[in-house]
Amino acid sequence: MTNQGMDQEFSPRPGVNLSQMLTYYAFDLGSEPLDSLVRTWTDNYPAAWVYLAIVEALYQGRYKVISVSQLLQGWQRRGKPLYKFNRDFERLVSGRISHPPAFLNQVPRDSKIPQFEPPAASSGFLAKLRAMAY
Repeated sequence: MTNQGMDQEFSPRPGVNLSQMLTYYAFDLGSEPLDSLVRTWTDNYPAAWVYLAIVEALYQGRYKVISVSQLLQGWQRRGKPLYKFNRDFERLVSGRISHPPAFLNQVPRDSKIPQFEPPAASSGFLAKLRAMAY
């Protein structure tokens, strides 16, 4: 079912930042800086439309900012947004931003994971591999 012109129903949830959404879902940003891109969109389109376009791009599996721009341009020509996602999908994607998993706050951003090196001498794994190779 297609929802048309219901952008008032789907306004950005409290705590959801458009830049954070694009970053969280790893959108391909192209060459333009993220903050500049979001500012350009919000200067030219209603903020609710930008939010809807990001969610619709996610729904369509199009993780590029050019896809968001194309959706916004098409909606501007029509004079209203046209999207296919439902409220459950919108809640799912925006809820992840406003309530990220707790483990994300427990890992320091600058922490490095040591490279795994199996104990070759004490493991029979290396011997099995060598036996299989010959």
